This record gives sequence, C-alpha cells and structure tokens, in this order.
Amino acid sequence: MNNLFKIDHLACAKALTKEALKLKKYKAMHPVLAVFTGIFMVPFILMAAFLIINYVLIAYLRNICASPIRALHGLVNNEGKEVRHAPQTVIYFISWPIIFFLYLLEAIMIPLLTISYTLSSICIYICTLGGVKFYATPENVDKIDAGEVNGRYLVLPIVYISVCALIFVVMLIHFAIDYANWSSLANSYYYYYYGLGYSFQALPAYIGIYTAFSAIYSVVGFARHPKEKNK
Repeated sequence: MNNLFKIDHLACAKALTKEALKLKKYKAMHPVLAVFTGIFMVPFILMAAFLIINYVLIAYLRNICASPIRALHGLVNNEGKEVRHAPQTVIYFISWPIIFFLYLLEAIMIPLLTISYTLSSICIYICTLGGVKFYATPENVDKIDAGEVNGRYLVLPIVYISVCALIFVVMLIHFAIDYANWSSLANSYYYYYYGLGYSFQALPAYIGIYTAFSAIYSVVGFARHPKEKNK
C-alpha cells in the first residue's frame, strides 16, 4: 500500500471524475432510455458531484497545509545541521512543537480524504451504473477503469424507468386523494396549513423507496450487465 501522505488526491479526484464522465453504460442504451435513466439517477449524480467537490476542497486544503510543512521541516533540518549542540537544541525545542502540530493537522485530513473518496466512489459507482470500478481507498485509483462494454441494455432500463415512474405516479395519486379529502373541509385556511403538511409527511417515505430501489437496481442490475469485453 502506498504511503497515504504521498497520494495526490487532486489527481485521484480528476481520474475518478474523468472515468465517470465517459458514461460507458449509458452509451450502451438507446439515447431515449439513457436520458430517462439519467433523469431518475439525478439524486445520485448530484450527490456524487457534491462529494467530489468536497473531496477536491479537502485535498486542496491539505496541499496548502503540506507545502509550508515540508518547507519548514527542511529549513529546520538544514539549520540544525549547521549549528552546534546548544543552538541546535533551541532550534528543535522551539520549532518541533509547531512542526508536529502541522503534521497532526495533515494527519487528521488523511482519514477525511479517504472517507470522502470512498463516499464519492460509491455514488459514482451507482450513478454510472457500474461504469467505474469501486475501490474504497484512493491508492487503487489507477484500477477504476471498468473496461468497454460490448452488449446493449434494453430490458433493464425499461424496467427501471417504469418502476421509478410508477413510484412517482403512486405518490401523486396519494397526494391527490389527500388533497380531495382535505379540500372538502369548509375551512381552507386549516387545509393549507395543516392538511397540506399532513400530506407531505409521506414524502420522505416515497423518496426513501425510490432512492433505495435506484441504488440496489444499479448495483445488482445495471452494474452486472452488459458484460465487459474479453469476458
């Protein structure tokens, strides 16, 4: 395993994003199916974009902190070698707590970067339909190429689009029935401020069902097909 302090996380983020934007699995569909599949995958696409931006920001902040650490460490080492023992002790006594603190800050960022990379990889794996290989740690970023696909999607995207559309239709019917029931009340003020709120209590459940279905279907359905070349 590579030294975690030596990994170029900005390069990892660039490689992950570049591989995701190839849209290999979407290109294996009819354009209409690809568009609708992409529309229903928008929550994961937005989440992946947010996480990759967050990953880049942490990596950039870490690089900003790392440069002065290396420079200060090198300066202290050089100065320590050129002076005698008494001044050398003073130099190390004053400078090393500062250097240690800066290294500690950088060390704290390493698990944050790793977690950020892992979460980004999960979302990208889902929203690209397995078009990018998933690895939990950034030292495997050079292995994320899932290969070209030689098959075509047909049934899987149709089923996925139909089920997602059905979930939204059921949700709209649910809200419409609630609207009809509550609007029959004479007090419209009560409906808008209480009845409408009651209707939307079911919204998180529908979103949860839709999100869970999209994630599972992407992993067990899309990600496994079509087969890669040379397999």
